[in-house]
This record gives sequence, C-alpha cells and structure tokens, in this order.
Amino acid sequence: MKSVAIVSMKSEGTSTIPVRNESLRDEAGLIARILAGERDLFHELLLPYERSVYFAAYSVLQNEHDAEDVAQQAVLKALKNLAGFRGEAKFGTWLVSIAINEARAQLRHNRVLKFESMDAPAEEEEEGDFTPAVITDWREVPLEAGAKGIAPVVALRAGELARNISGGADSA
Repeated sequence: MKSVAIVSMKSEGTSTIPVRNESLRDEAGLIARILAGERDLFHELLLPYERSVYFAAYSVLQNEHDAEDVAQQAVLKALKNLAGFRGEAKFGTWLVSIAINEARAQLRHNRVLKFESMDAPAEEEEEGDFTPAVITDWREVPLEAGAKGIAPVVALRAGELARNISGGADSA
C-alpha cells in the first residue's frame, strides 16, 4: 500500500485546501490549479526552487541584498506571467531563467547609473567664479631642444669645413 501525505494550506476563506505530495510533482496540474484561481498553491510550486532562484541571482550579482531583491522580483514576474508558461521545460528552469535575466537587468541598470554622459552640458553646482589655472607645459619640444643643442656644433663644423676647403687645414 502506498502512503500519501496530505498537506493543508489555509486559503482566503476558512476552508483548507488539501495538497498531496504526488500532485506537487505534477507541475502542470499544479499550475492549472493556480491559474484556475487557487493562488495559494503558488508557494507550493515555488518551494523546491527557492534556493536555486536565489543562488542564480547571487551568482550574477555577487551581492546578497541585491540577490534577494532580484529573487523576489523573479517570483513576482513568474506569478504575473504564469499563464504564459508553455511547459516546454520544467517550471524551475523557467523560473531560474527569469531570475538570471532580472539579475542581468539589475547589472545593466547599475552600470548606466555609474557613468555620466560626456556629451551632456556640465551642471554648475558650485557657486562663485571659477577660473582654471594656466598649466605650463614643462616638456621641451624635441625639435627645438635638438636645434638649440646642435646649432653651436653645426657652426663649429661649418667653420672647420670652410678652412679645410680654403686650405686652412694645411697651414695650421
């Protein structure tokens, strides 16, 4: 004889809704009951996947608080879009993919907030006159530095060359 445990949950009314462990494994049946109006069963549908949803969000965000927020958003999104669940994959796979997509959206949102646009006009928050200091370039321009150092040597060599041509080297 097969034993079946019965779990009861209180609904909005005073009656209890019996849920058998066998029906918990039947996600399609449970989803159909939730869509038929037994929204209290949604927690039973989520129960096996709570940790997976949180850890999927945490693996993307690397922050406990953000992962909790994203996991909650994923659960709410799954409840809202439960009618669109096609059943081609397990409910848990669908739920975890929602959590990962929400975590990625959170990361994109955080990145957008970090940077300020370089094209936008600067906001003047400081009052008063502000004039930037003149910055002097202390580096020498290589051509000018070379010309200053080479000019005396070139003049000396030119003089020697002129003496050599005129025969001044022989007379020295």
